[in-house]
Amino acid sequence: SNPGGPGQFYVGNPDLKPEKSLSYELSVEKDWGDRSTVHFGLFRNEVKDLIGTRWTGEYTEQHPDIYPGVNHDMIMAYENVPEALLQGVELYGSHRIGKDIYLNAGYTFLDAKDKTAGTRLKDRAKHQVTFGVSYQPENIYAWDLSFDLVSNIGYYFNNGDKSTMGNFVYETKDYTIANIMASRHLNKDTKIYLGIDNISNHQNFGPY
Repeated sequence: SNPGGPGQFYVGNPDLKPEKSLSYELSVEKDWGDRSTVHFGLFRNEVKDLIGTRWTGEYTEQHPDIYPGVNHDMIMAYENVPEALLQGVELYGSHRIGKDIYLNAGYTFLDAKDKTAGTRLKDRAKHQVTFGVSYQPENIYAWDLSFDLVSNIGYYFNNGDKSTMGNFVYETKDYTIANIMASRHLNKDTKIYLGIDNISNHQNFGPY
């Protein structure tokens, strides 16, 4: 549901096909002593039958016999994108500023296209910038802790509040979320994670 706007009701697609992908990556990583590490990479994913979602252009109240008691939800369906290409560049680094304390930063540029339609793939950001600080003790049986800010810039989405059956409105937006996570080894083969994503409760996802 979406307070103040239409919710989304998802229906299945019995003709949905599984995704198939072929991925390439070329990367280089360099250390400067025991304090700093930088990673640079290029990636390319060629995907057939990419699974995505679409609005059918109908609302649940148009079919009260099928969706009894479900009022004003957009009827969403899953679909295959015959051919898609996701490629880009990633750069990230880590620097130790004190005993067991690290600063981490990263940037990813993503070019995501529906090759069949010649359009941009929705629900993806063109740029993603991350910045964080982490505590990483040498003792793997001690708790480590990380805090990250993740900024999505140029996130492309279908604005359901502005779209109509004959006119789908696509827009871009920028938003930042904060995440925190702690982890430790229980033994050499087992690790436990405890975390919270979006601790600021950011809500800027349209109908979601």
